[in-house]
Formats: sequence, structure tokens, C-alpha cells
Amino acid sequence: MSGDLFGDDPPRCPVHKGPLPCIHCLHRRHDPDTSKAAAHKAPSLVTRHEGMILEALASMPAGGTKDELEAATGLPAVAVARRMRKLADGGSVSDSGERRATPAGRAAIVWEAT
Repeated sequence: MSGDLFGDDPPRCPVHKGPLPCIHCLHRRHDPDTSKAAAHKAPSLVTRHEGMILEALASMPAGGTKDELEAATGLPAVAVARRMRKLADGGSVSDSGERRATPAGRAAIVWEAT
């Protein structure tokens, strides 16, 4: 039996044709068209950011903190921070176990390429 409890077919992504929420789309159904356009570009942006971070880490023999990666890549620290967990889960980077001070004096994870 397809559809929901009321017998209707579930809403589908107009671009990818899969059920909503679409794992490929990062927008809501009622978002403005500009948000939808930006969301469809996000996967390539994420890939580009991950590549920049990995390239920077490869050039840092002592590893790098989020703030050091921000300086090395030119990406905002928040963009670097968002990518680190996925890169770690995928085995591309790891927590070195070392901590270095941030500009604010807090301890920060030192990431290393694996």
C-alpha cells in the first residue's frame, strides 16, 4: 500500500522526484525560490569546502585547529567547524588528541589528516 494513512501519495521533491524531505535538497517546500536555488548548490559547496580543508591539513604537519584552518583556507570558522565531523566520520581526518589555545584562550581540537 502506498501513500500515507489517508491514502494520499506523499509529497515528492520536484527536482529529484523522491519523497520529502528530500535528502538531496536543503530547503523547505515553502521557501522562496532564492533559498531553493541556493540549497541545490549546497552539495557542491560542501565538497569544495571539504577539499579546501583537506588540502590545508595536508600542508600542516602539526595538524590544525578550526581557527588555524580558517586562516589557511579563508573559510569562516563556522564553515570549517560544520565540515569536521563529517570528515572525521568518513575517516579523512581525526582528532589528534592534542589541544591548542584558540585566540580566545579556549582549548581547541587539533585535527590531522589521516
